[in-house]
Amino acid sequence: MNALTLKWNEAGKQNTKQIDDQQLENNCGTFRIGRDPNRCNMVLNSSTVSSLHIEIYFNTQIQRFCIRNLRGAQNPVLVNGIQLVQDEEFTLNKGSIIALGNQKIKIADLSVSANTSIDPTILPMQQTKSIDPTTNKSKETKSWQETTFVPIVVALLSVAGTWFVSQMNTHTEEKKIEAEKNKLNLELRAKKQETDEERFYKHQDKVREILIKNKNQYNKITLKNKCLTPVNVAASFTALDGISETRGWNIIPPTEDITPAYFTDGEVIFLYANTIKNNKTYVLQGGDFSIKKLIGHQQQFNYIADTFYRLGTNKVQSVNFYQVKFDRKNKDGSTTKIFRCDGDTLQLN
Repeated sequence: MNALTLKWNEAGKQNTKQIDDQQLENNCGTFRIGRDPNRCNMVLNSSTVSSLHIEIYFNTQIQRFCIRNLRGAQNPVLVNGIQLVQDEEFTLNKGSIIALGNQKIKIADLSVSANTSIDPTILPMQQTKSIDPTTNKSKETKSWQETTFVPIVVALLSVAGTWFVSQMNTHTEEKKIEAEKNKLNLELRAKKQETDEERFYKHQDKVREILIKNKNQYNKITLKNKCLTPVNVAASFTALDGISETRGWNIIPPTEDITPAYFTDGEVIFLYANTIKNNKTYVLQGGDFSIKKLIGHQQQFNYIADTFYRLGTNKVQSVNFYQVKFDRKNKDGSTTKIFRCDGDTLQLN
């Protein structure tokens, strides 16, 4: 089992938290840390920690635990004193120190159950030796091929060496140009991400203002899971400030229910849902009306309008979100919907 243990001090109390394969699987492959309990798996109370600051996940390709900065340049993440660029992947080791503002987190323990392979060794060439009958001692012997072809081999190696150096210089220049292009692209992307992030947090602040003014009134939807497997839910809705917001994931364990904080006063909400049964994914189908939206696989996401806010993700898919109408008969704006697994289908009614 792959696992790491976090250790940190908060309000004079020593805390520990283990992250393992099962936990990551239950949270779409990532473990998110910040101040916002609605979007984070581990909540820190320090005011210097961002609402959504970092995510930790296991990179199966390199068989290492990694950290990714979700906050950007406004509140950077440090690992062992090294500042992470927004969306930069950085490997973690036992003893690594993560700094989120003034909050320090230590990787107290880390274990990876990965198989390692040993490269085959190259056996050295042996010199040919013969016995001198006069001294009964071994001596090195050279064949006529060696004395004839050694000068030719040396000359060929010299020519090859000159060509190789020339190729290396050309390759080095190409790598420098490519590195400069990548650096420029990263800077442009970081600037755009910073702008998108600023827009998103202004949107969140505006929604909070409206919630306070309206005394926390908004349309609530309770989702129940009657399936024997967890149901993963994403939602798209018109937020209280009139801006379209799309977010995921909420995970509903079997036979349980949740009431997510989808802050909307609209008449409808759009849902995407799936569940995995016997290694096969079943997706919610049907509904009177649907819209296309982007989702991030195996990681949390939250974005406004048509800008995919889950910064840096490259596992994005456009899917159908199906319309669900709120029950206007209830004065408190509450609606209850039930997920059911009927054969090979996932239904909501």
